[in-house]
Amino acid sequence: MARAAVFALFLSCMPRVGASAQPSFASEPRWTVDVESGAAFSGYNDVRIPGEGGTRLSLSEELAADPVPFMRIGLTGKIRDASIALWSEGAKAEKTNTGFVPLLNFGFLWSLSEPLRLILEADALAAPQGRAADVLAGVERDLGKRLSLRGGYRLLEGGADNDEVYTFALLHHVSIGAVIRL
Repeated sequence: MARAAVFALFLSCMPRVGASAQPSFASEPRWTVDVESGAAFSGYNDVRIPGEGGTRLSLSEELAADPVPFMRIGLTGKIRDASIALWSEGAKAEKTNTGFVPLLNFGFLWSLSEPLRLILEADALAAPQGRAADVLAGVERDLGKRLSLRGGYRLLEGGADNDEVYTFALLHHVSIGAVIRL
C-alpha cells in the first residue's frame, strides 16, 4: 500500500513549471505562474518488465492506493525520472530512465461573466516511445488584475510500451490553485 501511494505521489509531483501567454489582454501582464494543490487518486497503474514476455501486473488492482496530497508549481515541460522495479524471492527486474519529454500545450477559456470563466488546459504528446497527457478542466475567478483562483479536475495519464518495459498509469486529481500574472 505504501509503495502505491508513493508511486502516485511521485507521478502527481512531476514539475509543471510553465509560463503561458494570455491571448486577449495586450496591455495587461502576459506571463503567468500557476500554483496548484489538492488530492490525487489512482486510476489504472499497469506494468510489465520486460515489455515483451514479462508478466503484466496491475498495481492499482493488486495494491491499495489511498489518495495522496499533491502540489504543483510549473512551466510547461516534463522531466521524467522513472524507475520501475519488480522483485520476488529469487528474481528482480528494473528499468530506469531519465529525460526531458517535450509536450504540446493548448488551452481554452470561456468567459461566463466578468470575473468568472471555464478553463481547459492541456500538455500532451504521443509518439512511438510512449505518451503523456496532463489535462485540467475547471473554473477560474479573477480576484484582481494579477491574481486568479481556480479549481477543477486534473487528469494525468501516460506510459510506454516497448521491448524493455510496459507501463501505463492514470491519476485523477481534485485541484485548487492560483494564477499569478507577472
